[in-house]
Amino acid sequence: MIKPDLIMLSMPGFGAVGDWRDYAAFAWTTEQMSTICHLTGYPESGPLFTGTTCGDPLAGLMGALAMLAAVNHRRRTGEGQHIDLSQVEASTTFVGEKLIECQLIGADPMRAGNANSWMAPHGIYPCDDDRWVAIACEDDDQWRALWSEMELGGPLPYQSVEDRLSSTKALDELIAAWTAGRDADELMHRLQSVGIAAATVMNGRDMLADAHLREREWFVMLDREEIGVKHHLGEPFRFRDAILPPAQRAAYLGEHNHQILGGELGLTAGELDELERDKVIGTMPIGTVTL
Repeated sequence: MIKPDLIMLSMPGFGAVGDWRDYAAFAWTTEQMSTICHLTGYPESGPLFTGTTCGDPLAGLMGALAMLAAVNHRRRTGEGQHIDLSQVEASTTFVGEKLIECQLIGADPMRAGNANSWMAPHGIYPCDDDRWVAIACEDDDQWRALWSEMELGGPLPYQSVEDRLSSTKALDELIAAWTAGRDADELMHRLQSVGIAAATVMNGRDMLADAHLREREWFVMLDREEIGVKHHLGEPFRFRDAILPPAQRAAYLGEHNHQILGGELGLTAGELDELERDKVIGTMPIGTVTL
């Protein structure tokens, strides 16, 4: 073995072993195969794609964890590792409780929309300007607090969670009639102030203008010559005793070819020209047509 402490991670869609090892895969297929799409949507509808490529980051997250485990193993033993990670299996780990439920109840868990098996109300409700607010009550105290905020008068309906779970349609209609025409952000802050889980359903413009994210300085402003200065996502974590280096834009294709290959590795100008002529390196993807 040339380098016994080498760590290598392979991430084929269906794993490196098995009859499906050569099947093509990307987020669309891995999410379908992992049951994520089967569980997404409303009971009366068909399966839905999640709306974003969650299969890719889920596989990346599990790959990072596997890599850290391999690094820890090497520190203790000096041994390297080859990791075979199936992207389908990585995505399926995030719906593991549904596979357990299927075995325990002997039936397939179906799409439930926004409903929850032990919380009610638990839904997304319409507000003013075609915006929405999510509201969830974990217990009877939170439901009483929500009823008080609704100021509809009369005795508290659906006093137990069992009553609410058996009347979710009527309960959701009651809350939706109350939220309609109200400001989503004001409702969120009002309900959060009395201990009720509530959140505005954010869209892209909402996120870019969000005061909380600005206060945390999460967005970083980076300049690319073809689009100008734009918001870019920062890191979702903070280190107490370390300062992250300043954010930098991603490099253009081949931007540092001469700096690295010529400056660091010592290739001559002629050798670099030859590599560019043979399309080994370059600043445009192969096949790109320049107008």
